Amino acid sequence: MILAVLGVGLGAVGLAVALSFGAARAYTHPPRTRPTRTPADLGLAYEATRLCCADGVVVQAWYVPPRNRATIILVHGLRANRELMLDRAALLHAHGFGTLLLDLRAHGESQGGSCTVGYREVAEVQAAVEYLLGHPTHRPERIGILGESLGGSVALLAAGALPQIQAVVVDSTFSALDDLVAEAFESLVRLPIWLRPLVIAFGEWQAGIRTSQVRPIDAARQLAPRPLLVIHGGQDELFPAHHAERIFAAAQGPCELWLVPEAGHGTVFSLRPEEYGERVVEFYTRHLVGLSQD
Repeated sequence: MILAVLGVGLGAVGLAVALSFGAARAYTHPPRTRPTRTPADLGLAYEATRLCCADGVVVQAWYVPPRNRATIILVHGLRANRELMLDRAALLHAHGFGTLLLDLRAHGESQGGSCTVGYREVAEVQAAVEYLLGHPTHRPERIGILGESLGGSVALLAAGALPQIQAVVVDSTFSALDDLVAEAFESLVRLPIWLRPLVIAFGEWQAGIRTSQVRPIDAARQLAPRPLLVIHGGQDELFPAHHAERIFAAAQGPCELWLVPEAGHGTVFSLRPEEYGERVVEFYTRHLVGLSQD
């Protein structure tokens, strides 16, 4: 009898460990999806390029040259790839902007074994900035960035570290990873709350970082005088809207907040494509191009 009870107990512990390990791995080692379209499918001329990061990771990217000598780095979300940002690239191209769409590490066709939710992905954006600075179609003071979900975390963290990025748009991102895990653990991993410490421990071990190191809100405080546009859905169940409000309140430079009451996570663009285009294009035109059209 005692052995049977002990066996059941050990089995429950083993199950808890396995579930926690798998839940963490779903974020640190997301399943890869590869692009099925290229900019050419949208009628955009482009260059396929490889970006070599400072830590040795090589990522794949598409560069669509600008007509106004301003380029926006487009950063996708978790479990996605650069194809996710193609429609936004076409929108920006219609107004003269170039775009550089990249596959984050451990995503798409890029190298890298693990996702760090924005922390090490700053290296990808740094490589993208260096590529643009060396490209003759681009002006060095006209680099912007737009990231959705995980890409928003990457965009803010990168902009906080890279002064060459002059205008930032984040769509459906979180303010701080440790706060997000504390507040929304069950909706994020769909496991009982009592497994949270184990999932966090496994996730930090798998990614090689601490959750406290991924704080886009701190990067927002470092942007001034550079501008920030924060876009978020009021019905976002993954990253609740108060994360956008926190980022907006923390920003030290010019900051705009656009909350769309009916939108969920990452759906503002699909629900309101015309207004999305108008707001984003006007933001980048005002802050990157200004009155000068050369």
